[in-house]
Amino acid sequence: MAFALNSTSGIDTNKPVLRNLPVAKLYEHALQYEKGTYLSSAGAIITSSGKKTGRSPNDKRIVEEKSTSGDIWWGPSCRLPQHS
Repeated sequence: MAFALNSTSGIDTNKPVLRNLPVAKLYEHALQYEKGTYLSSAGAIITSSGKKTGRSPNDKRIVEEKSTSGDIWWGPSCRLPQHS
């Protein structure tokens, strides 16, 4: 199982797993280990997600259902059928 996690998700199973950390510790770890992470003057964590920071319109999916079907311009988007 550990090998499968490591090879498919890039999780380093040789490091300890930190569970249920208090918010202060999460901030400390983010600021210490995540490159490009900063603390705003309001106390929020700021980070860069890299060159691609937005979502492509082609990646969005909308479920078609009766109450809103006529209000959406479907265009070239991928329409997902409503499951019953």
